[in-house]
This record gives sequence, structure tokens and C-alpha cells, in this order.
Amino acid sequence: MEANVSKVDLVVRARAVVTGNSYGDIAVYEPGFIAIKDGKIIDVGDASTDYPYRGKEFHSFPNHVIFPGFINAHTHSPMVLFRGLADDLPLKEWLENHIWPLEGKLVNPEFVYEGSLIGIAEMALCGVTFFSDMYFAMEMVAEAARKVGIKAQIGEGILEFPTPTSPTVEHAFERTINLIEKFLNDDSIFPMVAPHAPYTTSEETLKRSLELSSKYGVPIHIHLAEEKWELEKFLNEKNRSSIKYLDDLGFFSNRNVIAAHVNWLDESDYEILAKNNVGVAHNPRSNMKLATGICPVPRLLDIGVSVGLGTDGASSNNRLSVLGEAQTASLLHKIANKEPTFVSAKQAFLMATLLGAKAVKMEHRIGSLEKGKDADFILVNFERPHLYPCFDYISHLIYAVKDSDIEYVYVNGKPVVFEGKLVNVDLKELKSISDKYIEKISKS
Repeated sequence: MEANVSKVDLVVRARAVVTGNSYGDIAVYEPGFIAIKDGKIIDVGDASTDYPYRGKEFHSFPNHVIFPGFINAHTHSPMVLFRGLADDLPLKEWLENHIWPLEGKLVNPEFVYEGSLIGIAEMALCGVTFFSDMYFAMEMVAEAARKVGIKAQIGEGILEFPTPTSPTVEHAFERTINLIEKFLNDDSIFPMVAPHAPYTTSEETLKRSLELSSKYGVPIHIHLAEEKWELEKFLNEKNRSSIKYLDDLGFFSNRNVIAAHVNWLDESDYEILAKNNVGVAHNPRSNMKLATGICPVPRLLDIGVSVGLGTDGASSNNRLSVLGEAQTASLLHKIANKEPTFVSAKQAFLMATLLGAKAVKMEHRIGSLEKGKDADFILVNFERPHLYPCFDYISHLIYAVKDSDIEYVYVNGKPVVFEGKLVNVDLKELKSISDKYIEKISKS
């Protein structure tokens, strides 16, 4: 071996490497390389000169740009099996009259595994390397994530009324504890506590969720301030917003909460979110489709709140593309505020990556391509007519790149998508699952 050359598992050289970093800046190495050993990034940097690494495996991608893997900060992956059902309805009607009745008839562990397998495969093909998921029978989502090869943060949905897997709230807590203890020290599945929302859980349930979160050191993931009626309900019944209600309960006190949606805030809520390090999962496409509201992302970013991006479930979006969410978010906030500088391409990129990692409390592992972090990254083919000419990689990523341009996806230095195809899952299996549920749902 050459003097001063380190042997690693994998070296990937590309047209460029683009990443956020711990200081909130963006680094561009053109050309760039990543050196990987034992699933971790050993080094990342400029490849225009010699670099002191030799890989057991080496790949060169002169036409591709490397970005960190995308983070889906809020989804319900098994609900992909309801994609396209009950479209164009208000949230309350869509949920109570259509989705919940279907879930009552169909949801079981098999449904959860097969639905999430399709959803997770879709996410992987769209460059998602980590997703935060709340649903039922979540051990099956973990199994599907392992098969596809991407990371999952999972929480069993806790509600005050019976669910497809828990007849009582006590049973839901038992399932939550089992899930946490099973995956607490896992390297790719990360458990959390998942009370559904302030209006579907009691004060006792919310406090117990906090206790579990603190005991095990895992996050809480909750739907919060999604609809205008939620804000009005809490103002009328408790003389405070749902966010202030949770704050008064001490719900945010361990600084480990992920709040999905956050569209309707009272003035005092902003300070509460910022001071308690609440991560926000912004779901622009789902919220637009259901007309539930618009998260005040520019103001939240200005006060230092970590805002990531979520797709929500495919039943209300109807896609699981975080790139699509980033692109939508940037445009949505410009027109909503009549201000073209709001949610810049750089901010949208960071929301899909590093800010998303911070929102789901995983920035120590993922979200950027830095030494010591997990080797989770994607390669985007920039040799496409719709990407000519290219003056700025992030501008193109947010305003021009398509999901189909993402041709390679690596998790822990291992390919899960290669040359645009899934490595670990057969598309025929996914089609077979889809056909089965078309028949089942049609008969429901």
C-alpha cells in the first residue's frame, strides 16, 4: 500500500458533493469524494487532487452529484394502500367517514407490512434514507424497512379510543413499551412514543407519553395544530391554544418532541416551540390537498426552530417524495407571503436534510455528509436536458431535478437503489401486493 494511504471499504468519486454542515453552511466539493468504512463517513472532500484513501470498492460518477439522503420527518407508510381513495374531501370528513372505517376493516399486521413495503420502496426510489412513521403494528414497518434497506423511526399510534391493534389506551402503551425495548439499541430502527394528537388523547395519556419518552430517552411524535378547528376548540374550551395547553402540561419539557403540521399558531406559541427545541415536520402537499392550512415556516426558521419536511401518508398526498415536498415548500411560501426570498432553495435543501435530521432528533447520525456520520447519500444524474445549463446544484435540486434523476441511494455505505432500481425488493412483489388490495378494498 502507498505510504500515508488509508484502506477503507468504499470510495465514491463524483462530479460534485454538496452538503450542509454542523455550522449551518453548505459545502460544495467539485469534483468531490466520500470515503466510507464500517458504514460511516471517514472523510469527504475535494477530489481534484489526490486523496489519501483507497477503497476495497471504488465507484466514479462523473455525471452525478452526491447529496445527503433525504429525511421524511412525518409519514404513515402503510397508508399507501389507500392511495387515491376519498380524494378532494375536508380532513375531518376524509378521516372519520372514509379512512378510519377502512382501517377498522382492513388494518392488521399483514396489511401494515405489505403497505409499508410499497411505501418504503417508493421512498427509497425518491432518495429517502430515513423516515419517521406513526401508525399501528409498527414492528411490521420495521421489518419492511429492513428489507428495503433504509432507516426508520417508528411509534405505535396511541389514541383514547380503540385502534386496529389496541382495544384500549393501556394496550397501546403496552405495545409502545414493547416496541421501545425491542429496538432501543438498534442501529437502523429507532423507537419513539406517538400519542396521536392533543384532541384524541387525554391529559393523563399525554403525561404518560412524556414519562416514557424521558425514561427511555426517545422522542415523542405528535400531530399538532394541524387544523383551524383545533386551535378554536382549545381556545374555546381551555382558553389557550393546543400548543400552550401542551406546554402547561410540561409536555415539551424534555426537549424531545417532534410536532407534525403546526399550521395554526397563537402568538405565544412561537416562543414555546423555540425555547423547547420542538422539531416541526412541515407537510406542504398534504396540507394543501386537504386545505388544512400553511405552516408559518419562514417565521419558525427565523426564530431558530428546526423545520423538516414530511410527506404525511400517501392517502392524503398522494406521493412519498421528500424532494417533491422541498420543491413545493419553497414555492408555497413565496406565493403565500408574496415574498420571493422566503424559503430559498438553500433553506428547502436543508429542510430536506440537516434541518430534517434536527427536527427528528437524529442530527448526530444523519442529515449531512460529515466525518463520523452515517454514510447515507444519494447520487443525482445531472446529465439531463432539463438540468442544462447548471450554475448552481442546489438551485437545480429544488427547482428542476425530478425524482427519476436520483439513480443511486446508499444507506450505511450499502446501495439500496442502484442504476435506478431497488436492490433488495422485487417490483413484481409490490405489484402483487397492490393487486391483492385493489380486490380487497373494492369489496369493502
